[in-house]
Amino acid sequence: MADQNISIKIQADANAAKAEIRELISQVRESGRAATSAEKEAINAAKQRVRETRNVIRAEKDLGIAGVRSSREIKVEMDKLNAAMDRLKKSSGLVGNDLARATQQVRARMSELKAEMDGVEAKTGGLQ
Repeated sequence: MADQNISIKIQADANAAKAEIRELISQVRESGRAATSAEKEAINAAKQRVRETRNVIRAEKDLGIAGVRSSREIKVEMDKLNAAMDRLKKSSGLVGNDLARATQQVRARMSELKAEMDGVEAKTGGLQ
């Protein structure tokens, strides 16, 4: 009788272990499905960003064909002008008159760029 009780106990423990293993396998499979789903979402998001980037590039090319620069291109030039002025102001080799002329020229160019950008935004509805 004791051997039979031990056998029943072993069988019950084995069944419980099998059930736990099935549950763990199920959890691993579900985790894999969730990871696959997340990977697919990331891939789709990356593809969407690529499409959007291509659309922006096409729009900038079309603006160029029309003889108009994009706001982004104008902002790049503005940033370059600001950086150049910062370097000139820090330069110790400039005579005061040279710096004044450079400042005046950069201000005039910045005004032109702002006017050009306002025109681009008005024509494209703010497309950048």
